[in-house]
This record gives sequence, C-alpha cells and structure tokens, in this order.
Amino acid sequence: MTALKRAIARQERQQHAKQQQQCQERQERQEGQQQEQNEKEPASSSNPSTLQSGGSSGEAAASEDEEEVVVTHADFVAAVEALQPSLSADEVAKYERIRDQYNSKQSR
Repeated sequence: MTALKRAIARQERQQHAKQQQQCQERQERQEGQQQEQNEKEPASSSNPSTLQSGGSSGEAAASEDEEEVVVTHADFVAAVEALQPSLSADEVAKYERIRDQYNSKQSR
C-alpha cells in the first residue's frame, strides 16, 4: 500500500471514529435532556425521542391513523457504518496531484 493510500485510510478511520464519538455525545446529551424533561413534566407527556409521521416531537401522542417512528442509537450507528467516502482513493490521489502541481507553481 502506498503512503498516500495509508494516509487516506488513516484519515477515513479517524473521520469514522470522530463521527461515532459525535453520535455518542449527541445521544448522551439527548438522554440528559430527556431526564431533565421527565423530571419537569408528568409521566403522561409525550416522549421526545418518538416522532409521529407528519409531525414533530413536541406534538401529543400519535393518533390511530399516525404511525410512531422511534429512532435509536443503533440506527445512527448503522447509518454511520454504511457511510462511504464521496471520492475513491484514485480520485483523491488525482486531486492531490493537481493540488501539489499548483502549490509548486505558487511557491516559485
């Protein structure tokens, strides 16, 4: 594996780890906010982690003709794992060559 490919792979791993960390932090913040909300409101209030189709989390519980959608941390983790880089390693190498070519012209 060339140094460039190793660098790209390392960057992608770091980016993936950062995204997972951000997802975990968001979930922890949401759980903290959920706990605060539960402490402030009676148990009969709507669950902010549940969205109704066509509505927002602030609305009352779903009616009979609406479907509740629950999004969990596992859903976000699966989405992050399914992400793919928008550029292939060959395309990144191409653009890095172009960048290096223009950088070398500017330094003259």
